[in-house]
Amino acid sequence: MGSGASFENGEKSQRKVSNVSNEISTHTPINNRNLKLRKNQQIFENTLADDNIDDILKKQNNDVDEPTFKLLSTALSGFFFLQSDNEETTHSNKLQMLIRGMQREEVKEGYLLIIEGESGSKLYVVQEGELQVSINGEVIRQMGKGTMLGELALLYDAPRSATVKCITDCVLWTLRRDIFKRIQAISSTTHELERSRGLINSPDLAVLSAIDLSRLVGSLQPRHNFSNEKIYTENSLTNQILLIERGTASVYTTKDLTNCSKEEIDKSLCIFRPRNMSDNITTRPPEKFRSGSISVDISLGTYVCDVGPGCLLGIAALRSKAGFIDGWKWVNNNSSMKSPSKRQLISGAECQFTVIANDNVYYHYFTVEAFENLFGSINHILKPNHNNKLIRSSSSSTTAQSSNNNTNTNNIKSDNKSNNKENREIKFDSIKFKMKCILGTGSFGVVLMGEYKPDKDSKSQIYALKCLSKVAVVETGQLRHVLDERKILALMDSQFVLKLYGVYQTPHQLVMVTEALEYGDLWGIIYETPPYCDNGGLDKQLTTFYTASLVLALDHIHRAGVVYRDLKPENIMLDSKGYIRVIDFGFAKKVPYSKIDANGEEKVFSKTYTLCGTPEYLSPELIFNLGHDQASDLWALGVLVHEMFLGVTPFVPKRADNVTELFTNIALVKKNGLQLSPQLDERAGNPDARSLISLLLAPEPSERYGVQGGFPRSILTNPFFNKLNIDSLEKGTLVPDFIPQIMLDRDPISSSVQVKPFNGDQKLFADF
Repeated sequence: MGSGASFENGEKSQRKVSNVSNEISTHTPINNRNLKLRKNQQIFENTLADDNIDDILKKQNNDVDEPTFKLLSTALSGFFFLQSDNEETTHSNKLQMLIRGMQREEVKEGYLLIIEGESGSKLYVVQEGELQVSINGEVIRQMGKGTMLGELALLYDAPRSATVKCITDCVLWTLRRDIFKRIQAISSTTHELERSRGLINSPDLAVLSAIDLSRLVGSLQPRHNFSNEKIYTENSLTNQILLIERGTASVYTTKDLTNCSKEEIDKSLCIFRPRNMSDNITTRPPEKFRSGSISVDISLGTYVCDVGPGCLLGIAALRSKAGFIDGWKWVNNNSSMKSPSKRQLISGAECQFTVIANDNVYYHYFTVEAFENLFGSINHILKPNHNNKLIRSSSSSTTAQSSNNNTNTNNIKSDNKSNNKENREIKFDSIKFKMKCILGTGSFGVVLMGEYKPDKDSKSQIYALKCLSKVAVVETGQLRHVLDERKILALMDSQFVLKLYGVYQTPHQLVMVTEALEYGDLWGIIYETPPYCDNGGLDKQLTTFYTASLVLALDHIHRAGVVYRDLKPENIMLDSKGYIRVIDFGFAKKVPYSKIDANGEEKVFSKTYTLCGTPEYLSPELIFNLGHDQASDLWALGVLVHEMFLGVTPFVPKRADNVTELFTNIALVKKNGLQLSPQLDERAGNPDARSLISLLLAPEPSERYGVQGGFPRSILTNPFFNKLNIDSLEKGTLVPDFIPQIMLDRDPISSSVQVKPFNGDQKLFADF
């Protein structure tokens, strides 16, 4: 729509999209009147309350005997929401909590357990009895003991897809959505808290603020080594700092530490342990090495200790990059191997120990480069005092942020933007607007095109006015989201993001004044504009142009500490030059964010647990309710790049309205890998697009492209963009292959546009 708001300009015409079957067809577009409505089915599930999970579980009063526990475990183990768990212990603990959260119910024969089309909030597992399932009045199957149904209701207020009737007396076990989500959230935050505690065992990282620490935890990447594999090798270069979560490993060094105490060994090798582990340091080599059953290279040096869960290794690499004398030696060595094809750029710290896994060792790690991408120069974060310990200067936080901002050209200082928004925004006088036409309508109000002339000597300016009904906003409980959208838009200052010029309010409306965009959206180009709609997608040049623009838009948004959460073609408008604008910040949220708890203490949250967005673009962590941050936008970008090329999203179900299948397809990427159509290479002309999409659709958020590099801008180094002049794109001088004409209809303003009077407390809108 013209303003970039979320209202639709009436119902758009038929869309064309590639037929979806077992093989994706990219050259046979079909008409599908429901496609637009399906893709616009947005989800919004409010954030959970802060109730204690133990109190909630106690209220269930369930007493599960061993056979019942086995039945429920078997049923829930096939639950695709749990297939995201890659560690057996995590899976087992969560399963036990879910069973504790279930409640036994007895229902009589003839009872309608589920009614097609109605919303639901429970999952059911059948312990005794028979159920009959029907769709549109036609019986399709029966279900009995041990079967599970209704799992989609645990994600959001989904309409039931079938009617389920009890054809005998039944005993069922139910799990409510609120309990499921709380357990999912607790499982995620428990791991995050444990990793935070592990990192701050080092004084080097303890200097980080709570928000910076949460950012570092969010950047950690998982890895494991099998028994007898080397994790670190003495005298080799490394740039990794790792935190062990499961398993143990043995440490060897050629340094003479013979007469050193346990504490002195740890200090010399920069090993940091949990406080309760210091008295349990093993100082004898594992039996398998002592017995000679495994050959150990004598160059390993002397065995000095074991490390295990909670131990932090490699901090010396971080110190060495900062140039501190108690770190290892940092080496920048541009070295050429004998074979040109094996040329490598080597840089890192010279490791001073060898670490070998005793059993399977699972850990999370970050690199020196990732740390610098997050916080800027290490020297601004860590500073040695005269005792050679690392402390933080009083101005280091500000300096680090400044340094970090200077590492990339497309950035903003969100705090300054927030403080200076009044200086940047125009003070509009509502009576000086002349409304020209309607650009779009929605449930909360209308978007108008307005001509503004502040005085008789000034030139008239055209704006889009998003006019929200105060009555509708308050009655639907969306006031906080509207206020957040207004504040977040005020932070934006990028040519690739909708520009907010200012706001004003009347007794009955809230009005956001933005730039007017009349040239349609990306959806219209993909599905309605020849030759693209006829070919089933965009060409390589145009897709590359739009993708790079979106990367720069997301880079700007993420540097403001914002997660966008609704990236899709309908939310990408075009200007007269063919450049994109990301619009509609209704789902956007500041992350990390802080809250004051009941005790008056500030709590920092590095992730948010509100399920929201458009189903086809949701990332696995959103679906699993494991908490999400900016990485979820990068997943959506991968989905969108696929859609631009092939005219269809990668996980679309065979039946358009089958959201369960859609979510299952997304969920199984972690288990089965990403399956992309071979026609992607044909459309792109080379494997670069496949590689880019695969990197963006990494199921682990910390491994997703653009997260590892610190911010999305790092994505532009991918070979996919080699032929695009990024500098010209940022300057606005690059001419795209497609220049749009005015595409939006201009509906005349009529008396039918009426504003419902608001008679409530105007103080509610003081922050607008």
